[in-house]
Amino acid sequence: MGKNRKRTLRRDFKEGREDVWRENKRQKPGDWSDLEPRNEQFEEYYKAQNICPPEEWEEFLKTLAKPLPTTFRINGHGKFADDLRVRLEKDFFAEFHGGAVMVAGEVLEAPRPLAWYPDKLAWHFNFSRAQLRKHPMLEAIHELIKRENESGSITRQEAVSMVPPLFLDVRSEHRVLDTCAAPGSKTAQILEMLHYGTAMPTGIVVANDSDAQRCNLLTHQTKRMCSPALVVTNHDATTYPMVAPRGVPKEVGGVKYDRILCDVPCSGDGTIRKAQDIWRRWSAGNGNGLHPLQLRITLHACKLLETGGRLVYSTCTFNPIEDEAVVAEVLRKTKGSMELLDMSGHLPELKRLPGLKKWVATDKTNFYSSWDEARQHGPHKLLPSMFPDAESDKLPLERCMRILPHHSDTGGFFIAVLQKVAKLPDDLYHHDQKAVTPSTGTKAEAIEGGTAATVEAAPAGEAATAPEAAEAKGAEAAAKPAEAKDSAGACKPEADTEVGPSNAPAAGTAGSAAPAAGAAAPQWGPRGGGGRNRAGAGRWHGLDPVVPMTDPVMLGAICDFYGLSDDFPLFDQLVTRSLDTSRPKRLYFVSAGVRQLLLMDELEQLKVTSTGLKVFERQENKDSLSPCKYRVAQEGLPLLLPYITKQMVQLSATEFCQLINHRAIILPENLKRVTDKATGSAANAADGNAVEADDAAEEKDTEEAAPKDEGEQAKGSSQPQAGKQQQPQQQQPPKGEKPARIMWTDPRTLAQLETIQTGCCVCTIRDEEAVALGLNTSKQAPEALSVHAPLAICAWRGRGSFTVLVSKQECAQLAEKLAGLMKAQEGQANGQAQAAPP
Repeated sequence: MGKNRKRTLRRDFKEGREDVWRENKRQKPGDWSDLEPRNEQFEEYYKAQNICPPEEWEEFLKTLAKPLPTTFRINGHGKFADDLRVRLEKDFFAEFHGGAVMVAGEVLEAPRPLAWYPDKLAWHFNFSRAQLRKHPMLEAIHELIKRENESGSITRQEAVSMVPPLFLDVRSEHRVLDTCAAPGSKTAQILEMLHYGTAMPTGIVVANDSDAQRCNLLTHQTKRMCSPALVVTNHDATTYPMVAPRGVPKEVGGVKYDRILCDVPCSGDGTIRKAQDIWRRWSAGNGNGLHPLQLRITLHACKLLETGGRLVYSTCTFNPIEDEAVVAEVLRKTKGSMELLDMSGHLPELKRLPGLKKWVATDKTNFYSSWDEARQHGPHKLLPSMFPDAESDKLPLERCMRILPHHSDTGGFFIAVLQKVAKLPDDLYHHDQKAVTPSTGTKAEAIEGGTAATVEAAPAGEAATAPEAAEAKGAEAAAKPAEAKDSAGACKPEADTEVGPSNAPAAGTAGSAAPAAGAAAPQWGPRGGGGRNRAGAGRWHGLDPVVPMTDPVMLGAICDFYGLSDDFPLFDQLVTRSLDTSRPKRLYFVSAGVRQLLLMDELEQLKVTSTGLKVFERQENKDSLSPCKYRVAQEGLPLLLPYITKQMVQLSATEFCQLINHRAIILPENLKRVTDKATGSAANAADGNAVEADDAAEEKDTEEAAPKDEGEQAKGSSQPQAGKQQQPQQQQPPKGEKPARIMWTDPRTLAQLETIQTGCCVCTIRDEEAVALGLNTSKQAPEALSVHAPLAICAWRGRGSFTVLVSKQECAQLAEKLAGLMKAQEGQANGQAQAAPP
């Protein structure tokens, strides 16, 4: 496997090869590699649309031919995000402040924050691969971005893709629906906004996609956020189900959403800088074919929107047929119920152009400025909704926003922000939304080489006609169907109806679903079974059920072992994915808002593919030394940490570094335990020889229990690539020698270890040292994003050793972060000592 590779990045670095493309001898002339970044039809069409001022046209085309720069945003907010930003500016970007930096005779463009993104938490840099190879600092920046992206501290995301969530104005009490969410970068951004603050949000984020595999990718991408307030569903966005309890009319008590993002499938020519093949296959028919689908998605989202709520419509195309035409038709059909908001005062540094009032549509040969003109020219598949009319002239379409690439060196994007100000017209609920061609009266499923897309394409700005950048491609490869093992769900579809009154409670409360008079209150019970020959299986084949975990014996053992405080809702908000609740493999925690949504969905209309945050996982123990069969999952640790009172060890910063670098610590002889093979009990050993033979096996068991890095799963440990900054790791001993064994000697630490039972435990940094390093203490852990959590890891207290239950990659990232904080603290102390008077 992997033999005969023609282009291996590691080999290129090792041999110092030039950054030139080695042509395949079998490649035919005229293939995509010979593609010129020009298209006459593209230029003719957009000149006619007047999307760009004439004096900027050449600059517009010139920018489209350039590669797209790299952009990323720092996840989270507050002190932790500020610390990472300061670290980037001080340790990596400071070299550019002293003047121009030259590489291979070229002046490098200095990294810069995106001026319009709040708090300088989004950055732009533009380096070629050749420059990365020839400048050590650029190489270090590149490696840092990759590592922090994997750990969830930053997200690589196209700049214009960051814009729509900022216009949503999400708050912690909102129910948010992302109708076309995959691959998930905008969903992750929305989750950050929902978790703004230190308390668990009462709102939720429902992320939907019509493709099951893309739902797996969506789950994989959002998993780093460690949020229990997320639900991933798999539905066609044009018929997304309206959820209501049994016996409650949907027009009275249906679930409504305070914020909806319609990042609809589009022709994607705004992504042409990262998908150069669009030049070759671009056609105006692509946009014509997607227009009906975009309109149906947006109109249906209006029905799901709470009165007073906000809907953001966005695409990654320049095409007015997919942009202003859709917005204008939505405003016409809703008859004043939807209002187009003026957002010119929001993000004032963001360069944008106002929406168009006039545009044209085209078939294969002619341009038409109105429907009357098009109708006179024989049969075609254009639709009345594609054209401006007298009514649209009165609409404030100039409030729409179009972002052009040459304004800020970005991709192209279109955004419109709408607010629901009144109940929708009744005829909108009974109107056949399938578009009808004017000439034949048949449904417009395929138009001018485009397709009305019975299966949703990728969302705008994410991957409509061009896949996401390299990170999305790699993530999709990692998010195989096995990823669904860390998800939960199963449900059933139903028709749509208008949502309830505008003064409904927040998502975390009983919500808008008050049971009708005489109707029984919804019960918290199992939902679905997903087929697979199970008795009483649900309709959604291939999906696992969502089953509340309420076994008092099992949960009581977990609560006693970890000393969970009474205010943790252990018995109310845990679910499992198995119908057999006698010994489930994983336990997930769902927020109160998610629980309420599942509670209201008695008819199982929602096809849930993933929900909940994994907090406990069954740990088999051969000797049955641990009284608890469940260990804490690392991704759920930030949520559980404030409630754990037992099985917790506070280490010094130095000891914490030793643990994550060496991954296993040998216990002193008086703390080692011997096993009674007959009874399976354990006792402290006075003689270390009694347990020395068990150490290797024990470390092997805990190593197998720890999560594996993706690279390890594929082919085991790999050698670092030449020229790349190596991650912190334990130095390997000479061949034939045993690795050095670390043993703690601090009396404070050893005293704590005496009280730790065999099994899973949690290690944190001592409160006073955490404060000095600028970290939260274990009891200050916010119930928000994992990026804000204290440094803490799960470990296993065995017979003779203390071993981490965290992957090597995570250990390396934690070690680097802690080393940076300790170095900064040392430098600050030295500076204060030098400044002190003699």
